[in-house]
Amino acid sequence: MACKKLTSGDLVISVPEEMLITAKTAEQSDIGKQLTQLHVRLKPLLMLCVFILYEKHRGKSSFWHPYISTLPKSFNTPAYFNEEELNTLPSSVREQCITQIKTVRESYEELKGLLQSSNCKLYEQFLDSLTFDEFRWAWFVVNTRSVYKANKKVTSPVAMGTLQTENSYALAPVLDLLNHTDMAEVYIRMTFDI
Repeated sequence: MACKKLTSGDLVISVPEEMLITAKTAEQSDIGKQLTQLHVRLKPLLMLCVFILYEKHRGKSSFWHPYISTLPKSFNTPAYFNEEELNTLPSSVREQCITQIKTVRESYEELKGLLQSSNCKLYEQFLDSLTFDEFRWAWFVVNTRSVYKANKKVTSPVAMGTLQTENSYALAPVLDLLNHTDMAEVYIRMTFDI
């Protein structure tokens, strides 16, 4: 709740870059370093999904546990719709939903293929937990909670698809305080010094 009236352009929150979860954060993590050593190259979106899932798997030993534990357990996005729900949608909307479901499924298959083709032995218990349902959850964490980081500015143009440049995905844990409901309409513009 704001204690004073906010106007367009007012600075509401400032987040240090080291508190953002980016592809760079993921690549420098334990799981990222292991994937690099195995010569597994993931797109930034997939790398962030793996990072979020790995940190979730680590539980309370993860630095990011307080953030991960506040994330929703599921989403009300079309990829979670059952066939009956999809069939109640107008055909043009249903086509978009099916495209989204296909995109998530293809991303999961791409990730599993890359990990299997590299004879990846990294944390077998973690790999065993890498199911489609878990991946779908992580995909929507990244796609519904990411901000777009470019040229020292961060904005939030995320909706049903992907961001303008995957390399610019950033999760800013404190921003969920501003967007705690799926009915919120918040435009976020942050700046920070690098």
